[in-house]
Amino acid sequence: MGKIGLYLGSNSLYVSILKGNLPPSFKSYPLDGKDIFKEATLEILMNKIARELNINKDDEIYLALEDRYFFFRSFIVPSMGKKEIESSITFEIDKYIPFKIEELTWNYGYKKIPKEKKGIVSFIGIKKNLFDGLFQPFSKLELNLSTIEPSCLALLRLIVNRYSIKKKWFAILDLCSHTCYLTLFLDNLPLFSRTIFSFREELVYGNNIIAPGEPAFLEKLTEEVRFSLQYFEREYRPYSVEKLIVITDNSNKEKLLSSLKERLSIEVEFYSPQEILDTPAGDVNTLKAYSALTFSQLPKGFLPLLEDSSTCFLGGAKALYYSINLFLLGVLIILGIFSSLVLNTSLKGRIKFLEKKVKRMESIFPLERRFKGESSETLRKILKEREAKINAIKERMDAFVDIAPILERLGSLLPQGVWLEEVNLSYPKGVSLEAEISGYIWLGDSAKETDALDKLISNIREEEELKKILSHLDLVGKETEILEGLRVTHFRIRLY
Repeated sequence: MGKIGLYLGSNSLYVSILKGNLPPSFKSYPLDGKDIFKEATLEILMNKIARELNINKDDEIYLALEDRYFFFRSFIVPSMGKKEIESSITFEIDKYIPFKIEELTWNYGYKKIPKEKKGIVSFIGIKKNLFDGLFQPFSKLELNLSTIEPSCLALLRLIVNRYSIKKKWFAILDLCSHTCYLTLFLDNLPLFSRTIFSFREELVYGNNIIAPGEPAFLEKLTEEVRFSLQYFEREYRPYSVEKLIVITDNSNKEKLLSSLKERLSIEVEFYSPQEILDTPAGDVNTLKAYSALTFSQLPKGFLPLLEDSSTCFLGGAKALYYSINLFLLGVLIILGIFSSLVLNTSLKGRIKFLEKKVKRMESIFPLERRFKGESSETLRKILKEREAKINAIKERMDAFVDIAPILERLGSLLPQGVWLEEVNLSYPKGVSLEAEISGYIWLGDSAKETDALDKLISNIREEEELKKILSHLDLVGKETEILEGLRVTHFRIRLY
């Protein structure tokens, strides 16, 4: 039984074969401009590969895809149990990914932040029809496709088992022949992955093609990496990336090392495919194919474990699917709100604390030393003050409950291209309830995004039940931002 690693690159399918005690062998098959996901392209190609390389149904096949086919999302949460984490994931993904959760095959990993009462949740998903579609050609050919994973995770698994990475927060930059990918990690947990650029598209100026190694190429690459690291520091303040691992051919090493070290204030290490594979013929694409077949050999990393074509496991935890409806959306929004309350005001904890304290005072009232010299009138006044505080807090909680049915309908108010970032409820003046809603709009056109925002505001204003509780609406902010390489419109709405 042999092990076959496949890497589906931009223009070729790269193959790494490991059989018996023989050293690994490598081969590549060009796609000739064909869409691998259409018609029977992959089936025809795999049939050819299986015949040429003598691959049979007993061989284990491991497939790594370009990171661009996956959705990466991570976020910091307070220390919480598995059920709370899974609930927060569904709410978070509904805000940030423009697909319904049931359209994805997905799972997550969780890791506690060292010396903090917090943790990071890492989500990875792929379109279900794409994921299932990749299995069909292998199934028809009776080939044993064991797993599908992002190539960044395959590289991570190989690198951390081959070299010592002492930093907790680090990034891997790999330069393939056509595309650069940058992935940021906390230990073995991917936080986000970004396609820096495609060499074929973005480094063509007029009639000039800027090749790797040229000053303009290095300047653009370094600037894009610096921008990504700054984005990370904004999102995960006060944490920062401590080390950058660069995987590229030896021919680019010295110039790129000089450029990155000059402009980035972090440790930079280079590894070449030739060095890792111990062969002069390898490149980054070949390395990714070899990294894929180490899936069953190196038990390190954020591993996807696959049982069948409809269930993907990431990080060794079973994928869970949620049927999203308005009621569930409302429940999840409320859960998010209460998580925010626990973090910011500990409101529920305060109620229980004060209630218990008052009851304890009532039961042992005559015995407490500090009250022995007080008159009954003073004691009654103290008790009334405590009761008033409790009642005020209960009234605030009742307001949150009153607004819950409206939050259930919030998802239906969102026009196409709009998703939410946060929904925060507060009592900033200690008297009346206020809500702040923030989110993003992406439609590829600023005018259309403005129209979508106007439509959202109009939808909110037409909610009669909401107007009974929060009668005023202000557009607090609207600005253009770059979110993971895309120009989007960010907005903040205040209700009071």
